[in-house]
Amino acid sequence: MISITVPLVIYGNDITPSSSRPAPLCTFNPDDLHIQNISAVGATPELCVAAAESRAKAFILWKDRSDEIHLLVEQEISRSSLWARINVLDSIAIVEEVAAITTSGVLSGLVAIVKNPEAHAGSEISSRTHYMIAKLFVEAGFPPGVVNYIQHPVQKCNFAGSTAVGKQIAPRAAFYLKPVHLELAGKIFAIILEDAYLVLVSRAMSSALPQVTSVTNARSQSPIDALVSNAMAKGAKLTIAEAQGSISTTIIEEITPEMDFWSAESFGPLLGTRVFGREDDAVKMVNDSPCGLSGAVFSGNHLKILKMARKFNTGAVHVNSATAHDEAGLPHGGWKKSGWGRFGGQ
Repeated sequence: MISITVPLVIYGNDITPSSSRPAPLCTFNPDDLHIQNISAVGATPELCVAAAESRAKAFILWKDRSDEIHLLVEQEISRSSLWARINVLDSIAIVEEVAAITTSGVLSGLVAIVKNPEAHAGSEISSRTHYMIAKLFVEAGFPPGVVNYIQHPVQKCNFAGSTAVGKQIAPRAAFYLKPVHLELAGKIFAIILEDAYLVLVSRAMSSALPQVTSVTNARSQSPIDALVSNAMAKGAKLTIAEAQGSISTTIIEEITPEMDFWSAESFGPLLGTRVFGREDDAVKMVNDSPCGLSGAVFSGNHLKILKMARKFNTGAVHVNSATAHDEAGLPHGGWKKSGWGRFGGQ
């Protein structure tokens, strides 16, 4: 196994702790001039201006080196080229949209730019990707400390992840009266009605098959196998597309609420199906789910889709399209165990 050391980025410098070099101790000292400038309470106006002026160069670097980021994403977390490209280009588009809004006056005034430095905590399974993102900000000229680590006096918490972790964050934020935005688990339903254009649906599915990828690592396979075994034990039928060297793509037919797969995110190449009789049955199925992040309805009748979508207890419903789609001005967030608050617009 190849071992790769990925540095931290602290105050614009690469820090690589080793057995022969002690790691720096970073503690909060309100009297430290550097801490006063970059703490999470807010950067100084001078640092804000410098960071804003570096923004355009940062996005140019992202675009120029997007192929490197794509490759890292594909290598580290086994994502498809399409998914890697969406992450890079959508990230640029979303932040550029926000930057454009700050220069556009409305009748009652201007939209203000917030002045919080970023706390960039990298994942242990994709550390090279996160390191590269931080370094691109440094190379673009962001002032030292604007993109590095977090301090204690945060003004708002924004978390995207599991419901279990969200339940830990919410009470802590409430205790300190800090606003919090949680985007949590998203067990998403796609409803296909009898008048859907099945030829178009099948073509879309066929074109997407080459994009099906493997799991990130061997540790991720165990919970996926457990979901499949549980579904089989409770009466599900399986259709498996065998794959060499990776977990097989599996369709789990006739899923029921008694199966773990019904409410648990698989984070793997699994698809569950269930036949329903009436449209109200489909709505009940969606609303009975403990999660409510997003959904989709496929039909040849748009009015029927809109009528059904209004009954869904989900953050979004997509019309004849994929269950996931983000834009800078498009509200994105969930209901129930999928969290609360919205990215994008309101």
